Amino acid sequence: LFSAKESAVLGCLTAANRDYVKRQMVAMVLATDFEVHFSIINEFKGMVHVKTASPVQSLNEVATTRQSSAQSELMYFHKAPLFSSDTSSISDSEKLLILKMVLKTADLGYLSKGSEYTLTWTGRVLEEFYGQGDAEKSQGLQVSMGMDRNDTQSVSQSQLGFYKFMVLPLYEAMDLLVPLEAQRINLDLMRDHWKKKGSAQLWKKLKAPALLAGKLQNSKSKVV
Repeated sequence: LFSAKESAVLGCLTAANRDYVKRQMVAMVLATDFEVHFSIINEFKGMVHVKTASPVQSLNEVATTRQSSAQSELMYFHKAPLFSSDTSSISDSEKLLILKMVLKTADLGYLSKGSEYTLTWTGRVLEEFYGQGDAEKSQGLQVSMGMDRNDTQSVSQSQLGFYKFMVLPLYEAMDLLVPLEAQRINLDLMRDHWKKKGSAQLWKKLKAPALLAGKLQNSKSKVV
């Protein structure tokens, strides 16, 4: 794509700059791999701590400090400038780390855009997973966890685990850089949605044997 004239978006750059941009892009895309999810989040949070005058103790403290410095051109945490238009204090590796976090958050951005949008895209993602599960079944392989379209009971639980262990830590960390209050509220609403759905499915599962037993008992009574 880069070599074709019609798609050579980097064609106006020097060879050195093209190489730099490509390396940055590759590093950012690889950062979306969940294998390195927590290492990147922890590295980012560590950078935030180093860049502040004192360690960030809680998100409430961040929000309070953010409100008190709302009129400033700088973003302050504990009255210490973290980022501003002057990026001379940020190393190249730190800039790349920020870009990785931005792309990771954007990659999971559909989860924080309201229930209708989120459920639509969640369905599309699940269908992609189920497609892989179908392919594994057709080859006689064991279906990967969460990719069996017949196991609908596990959807709510898997979504809850995904929100709790993967999505929320990312948004909480990114909130240290830019305000994500609205997005986090939407995440909480979706988490409540999956909790209620999971509870309803569990109740239905527990109630089914009792209903069946009642039907069998009625049948016996009619026979007698």
